[in-house]
Amino acid sequence: MSTAKKTKTLRQCISESKDAESDALGNAPNPQVGVRFEGCATSVKDFPCAVYSAFFGRTGPMVFVSKEWMEWTGYSSEELHQDPEAWPRCIHPDDRARAASVRTVACRDEVPYSLEYRVVHRDTGRVRYVRDQGLLGEDKETAIVRVDGIVTDITELKKLENELQEYRDRLEEMVDERTAELSRANEVLGIEDAERRRGLDALGKSEEKFRTIFENVTDVICYTDNRGRILEVNGRIEDVLGYKPEEVTGKNFVAIGGLRMRDLTRLDKLIKDTVLKGDSASPVELELKHKNGATVFVEVGAKFIKGDGAVKGVVAILKDVTERRGTEQSLKSLNGELSTAIQELTVANRELGDFARVAAHDLKAPLRAIGSLAGIVSAEYGDKVGEQGRDMLETLVGRASRMYTHIDSVLEYSQIGRVAEKKEKVNLNKLLEEAIVSIAPPEDITISVGNRLPTMVCDRARMMQVFRNLVDNAVKYMDKPRGRVEVDCVEEGGFWKFSVADNGRGIREKYFEKIFQMFQTLVSRDEIEGTGIGLAVVKKLVEMSGGSIWVESQAGEGTTFFFTLPR
Repeated sequence: MSTAKKTKTLRQCISESKDAESDALGNAPNPQVGVRFEGCATSVKDFPCAVYSAFFGRTGPMVFVSKEWMEWTGYSSEELHQDPEAWPRCIHPDDRARAASVRTVACRDEVPYSLEYRVVHRDTGRVRYVRDQGLLGEDKETAIVRVDGIVTDITELKKLENELQEYRDRLEEMVDERTAELSRANEVLGIEDAERRRGLDALGKSEEKFRTIFENVTDVICYTDNRGRILEVNGRIEDVLGYKPEEVTGKNFVAIGGLRMRDLTRLDKLIKDTVLKGDSASPVELELKHKNGATVFVEVGAKFIKGDGAVKGVVAILKDVTERRGTEQSLKSLNGELSTAIQELTVANRELGDFARVAAHDLKAPLRAIGSLAGIVSAEYGDKVGEQGRDMLETLVGRASRMYTHIDSVLEYSQIGRVAEKKEKVNLNKLLEEAIVSIAPPEDITISVGNRLPTMVCDRARMMQVFRNLVDNAVKYMDKPRGRVEVDCVEEGGFWKFSVADNGRGIREKYFEKIFQMFQTLVSRDEIEGTGIGLAVVKKLVEMSGGSIWVESQAGEGTTFFFTLPR
């Protein structure tokens, strides 16, 4: 229909309505209201709406309004005609400015307008949503803009739109939750089941709600009667099994997908339990055949539909879990391979440990012999070999002893992690005291504790090694006449942060990483005896306990070793 025809028809209907109401009231039509168009067969009572007519530029802008508007707002036609502010008061306060702006622009530009707003009954407070559509024309004799309008009650439409939006939002939530399930492993199954059950509950409330979910979910939804015949199924079945919905509609549910006898029995039990008992059943996994012959694994859940006190049918949800099954099989295979590798690694580690012990024993035997022989030569023939010969014998004994210590250190390092931890509650204050006693520091070195150390559940022997090696290093490399070593501890997040600080010779930054490597020392072993393995042992023990270790130092100003352990 053209704009001109629409305009004429609307004005004809409004004119007809105004005259009809004037006649009903026993009054003659107001000649200023408008012209009555011939041939209008539609009365206002045929429209689910109110109509109005207004001249802008006069004292009372509203010259006609149908009874529907008065029923919706509680304002009489006399009030609306006499009071210019009566019409705006009918409109919800939050919508008044917008409505006035739209009408002002339309009147200025002399164009039709359409807007939605809320009206409020002044006595009951009832709110209605309305759509206001107005056509404008200019009275050529008076240059006054006339508005003829129809106001349609769209409250129910708004309710339906809001309800539909709620279900669209709900559907988006369901899709988001389905997407998130790929990263939530086993946890997702419980969430998905809960969402699916909530979806099934929503399906029974209304056809419109059912349609919104039915056509957008990622699973196959199949609605059957109480005999298992498929009444309706969504398009997802084509993605999962290759059948179009019309190909399976009317067929029995159990005939779809070539069920094996074992699965057929399980499905039959699921349906009977659901239909006959009226209970929700736990999902079952079935192996089906795709239309192209491929194997498809689906997880089937079911819920009965009840009406008039009787079971009307069953809604079945089929979730494609083929990819998940493939992943599970791959994980199972990998777990088997990993188990075999672990067993082989365990055997290899055990053999390596045995080899290390045997090698250490075989290497230490000749060293003991060398040391003993050098001692005998020094004792028996010391006066004959002279001073230089005795120095050489002493050096030989020292080198043999150092090598012996090195072998013990390497063996100790190789055993870290091979022996099972013996965790117990350990008071670190007492443990530190024992470590200090075993080190026996000289009188010119003071060892103190800042904050009281915590009591931890840990392997006592390992923790003793950590503190003993760090404190022993600080004492061994002290170059100040009055040495100080301070042990401290603070809480930091979920960890205990320990520190062992001294005022010794310090370490250059370029050696911060080197000192934690095997057999690395910064001072000649002839000057200070050491194996170069103590800090490597500490680092390995701390990291095996879930912590980390680092050093802060400046040459000549002392060193602080920090390490963390989980609380």
